[in-house]
Amino acid sequence: MMETTALGLTALSTTLSLLALWALFHWLYRDYRVDLFRQRMFTLRDQLFDIAASGRIAFDDPAYGKLRSMINGYIRFAHRINLPLLLFASRSRHALSQGAHQITQLTTAVRAQPAETARDLDRIISQTHWYVAEQLILTSLLMWLVLLPIAAYAIVRTLGDKILKVMRGWPAWRWLKTHFIDPLDSAALTAAG
Repeated sequence: MMETTALGLTALSTTLSLLALWALFHWLYRDYRVDLFRQRMFTLRDQLFDIAASGRIAFDDPAYGKLRSMINGYIRFAHRINLPLLLFASRSRHALSQGAHQITQLTTAVRAQPAETARDLDRIISQTHWYVAEQLILTSLLMWLVLLPIAAYAIVRTLGDKILKVMRGWPAWRWLKTHFIDPLDSAALTAAG
């Protein structure tokens, strides 16, 4: 009876903890990320405005207008940028054809600018894309669950030997070796016969 009660309490506390983490992620963290994304888009829009205010591009130039409209669209719909929307949009022929036409117009308009201005506009476009990718990755629970283990594996694979060398210098290494590593090595040797 005591074990059943303890198991039930453990299940209840685990469920409540997972619900709290889910709520934290979907309301507090996601709202923070949307606000941060919008602030970054405002900054990029300000940089675009500064380029036009300096006279390097006209305010009525198609490159300025298209790029400003794109940034404004991201600001307006920042709360809707997520992985399911991306997957849905990538399957919609109408959205893809309309978007491809508009992107072609933007690219053509940017290429028509003097070299320095085109570089600055390309930098703003690239930074916009980086922020959108970051928003997609960091606000999607599915992406966290997929990418976090991949990133951890890549870090361990790349830096594994260096991390191990550093850890061997720690005072706690001897305890870890005695209580975890040596018993595992011993079990592997015993199993191998």
